[in-house]
Amino acid sequence: MLPTPSASAAAASVSASERCDVCQRLKAAPTFEYLDHVARSQRGTPVLNRTPSQLSCLKLILDMPYAALRAEHLINTGMPPEGAADLVARLSQCPAGELQRRIQATPTLRDWFDHIALPPPAGVDEDSLILSLRVLQLFAHPTSVPVVFDPNRRTVSLFYAPGRAPQEGAIPADGAIPRMLLDAAECLDPDAPASRASRTALDLLVRTNDIDGRRQRSPFWQCDSDYWWHGGDVVRSVSTQLTPEFETWLEARRDTAVSHSFFHTHRELIAANARRRNEMLHPASE
Repeated sequence: MLPTPSASAAAASVSASERCDVCQRLKAAPTFEYLDHVARSQRGTPVLNRTPSQLSCLKLILDMPYAALRAEHLINTGMPPEGAADLVARLSQCPAGELQRRIQATPTLRDWFDHIALPPPAGVDEDSLILSLRVLQLFAHPTSVPVVFDPNRRTVSLFYAPGRAPQEGAIPADGAIPRMLLDAAECLDPDAPASRASRTALDLLVRTNDIDGRRQRSPFWQCDSDYWWHGGDVVRSVSTQLTPEFETWLEARRDTAVSHSFFHTHRELIAANARRRNEMLHPASE
């Protein structure tokens, strides 16, 4: 006579069966829900700016304890090394599930701007705002805001991709982005809380991004002359007159996220070549 299985053995068998069923359901899942928050232009469309291998690495990271997270894991998702190292350091101080919370709170650049536009204290926490930008960068979301200015024509243009949450239609909303970018550039009342928040937003974008118009380190932003675009994302721009104060601010950051316009640079090259030709034809007497 065969022995009757014990209750604990039966429970173990059921538990193992349930676990296998869970594994099968996970493998058969058609989508990865967190990708729909930031990495898709519309629900059901292909994920932008990430390969299948990178998406697999990204999926693993969301289930990984932050104590075990290394910069190499984020780099394997396609994130630039500088941003990956910074994000790992910031997440090491966060409770479990912070990535998921950030994705849900600010799934697009538009949501990030809407958050920073809130009155204090909700809208002013630079470390928190940088962390949210890093999470968007992890998901290949266009957080860079290329800035092009022309000192001669006294103009400045700022380009942005507001992003599109999966529940929206084909045309994404801008939210507070254009108002805050123009406010940061014009800075009509630098002491006003709204103006300070706008300049803080632009400063954080410059500090955490990698567009400079000359040595392009982001593989997804591209430019033709002074016009910028970002893959298949909707890109918009705002333009205004260049103030002396904002020009000083921009010149100090030309090695990071801003650049002189193509036409200004072209004029400067023509003038430099003309000076060299004149020096060759009329060398200074010793």
